[in-house]
Amino acid sequence: MATEAYEVVGALREMLQSQERREQGRVQTALAGMQFAQQKKMQDIQLAGQQLQFLQTVNTQMMTSQATEFLTSTGLGGIYSEEEDGVQNAIKTLTAKPSKGGYGFSETDANKIATAVWMAYKGSPSAILSIADELNTGFKKEKPSTKELALIKGFVSAGYITQEEFTSGVQESGQLDNMSKTVKNTKNIAAEMYEYGSGEYEIQRDIGVLESGEFEQMEPKGGGQVDLNRALDAFQQQSEVTSKQESYGIRPMVEPRKSIEDLTAGYDLLDPSVAAAARSKISEFDASLNVLEANYNELEQERDRVIGSYDKNFSDYKEAVRAYDISVKSGIDTADLDLLASNAREYKRAAMNARREQEALNQYNKNPRRVFDLSRKGENWRHSVSRTYIEPEEQDLSDIGGVPTDLGTINLTNTNTYKMTELATEIFNVKKQRESFSLK
Repeated sequence: MATEAYEVVGALREMLQSQERREQGRVQTALAGMQFAQQKKMQDIQLAGQQLQFLQTVNTQMMTSQATEFLTSTGLGGIYSEEEDGVQNAIKTLTAKPSKGGYGFSETDANKIATAVWMAYKGSPSAILSIADELNTGFKKEKPSTKELALIKGFVSAGYITQEEFTSGVQESGQLDNMSKTVKNTKNIAAEMYEYGSGEYEIQRDIGVLESGEFEQMEPKGGGQVDLNRALDAFQQQSEVTSKQESYGIRPMVEPRKSIEDLTAGYDLLDPSVAAAARSKISEFDASLNVLEANYNELEQERDRVIGSYDKNFSDYKEAVRAYDISVKSGIDTADLDLLASNAREYKRAAMNARREQEALNQYNKNPRRVFDLSRKGENWRHSVSRTYIEPEEQDLSDIGGVPTDLGTINLTNTNTYKMTELATEIFNVKKQRESFSLK
């Protein structure tokens, strides 16, 4: 009996200990789960903070880039001056009639624009972007208000908005849409940061650049096929607007050099040995100019060739897409399909390169001084443009914290137009040295 009672007590003790171990296991599991959840929450908080900081950095750089481009494209950068009465002179220019070299803005708009320009040059681009956003809002309306119409007409007079764009309500470059998106990004980032400070760590608002509706990426679909027809449709819609490439009035980079006769006029008054030495130096400069001008002419011819190839490359692209479509229906091998898709991409890339060269020429013709200033300083020539107009390449991405980032601009430094400005500067300097031997 005693043995049986002992066994019963032992069994109860074992049951209690087992239950205690299970309870401890549940507590440890719960604690581990709570610890994991806490760690994940801290990681999410840290990640959200880093994302907001990154977005704010990118957006700030985007604002500066777009404001600079807007000042250049509109010509408003030309009204800035460090002189004491610079603002007053700028307002006079802004309110003067277009026929007298002004913009025709109202007094209110002129004051607002002048203030924004000065703020931009002092490192605060937000006011310029606000004006661009206001302009874009009115520009897109079928019936803008009187106030909005007055602002729009000033930019039409300046040539920033063409009459066709004003009528259609669509800006070909997409610059205003990009700037409006950046203004919206600024507001969304600020709202997200307020929510972050209030304990809401998930970024829910749309923050980014405008997505391209053109040249859809030719991603493989089921069976390794590529949807080229969809890309062609988008490409063709854009081509209807841009297939006829136009310039904004040619601004010559290189002027003809003075003739030897003009340069050496009056040399009969010099000592013969001095005159001979001077003529020898002029001949050396002429030899240098011959080489530089030959290189310049080659670049100009190459630029004309690239721009002139747009229509043919676009036509070849269409044919390649159709060939691909027929091949898919015929059931040919995947390897052959890949080759056809590769050909189509090459034709598209060539057409995009022609558009890039044309845009560089257009922007130079609008503001040659800016391009020359950049080339003299050895700085990149970046231009804000819609992704529905020109697709970004690797060279267009900016390095933000080691991450290649699309800031809505393209890099025109490698275009023939930019290279021509570099040569034109060298030619100008040699000409100045050559002309220093003139007696006039």
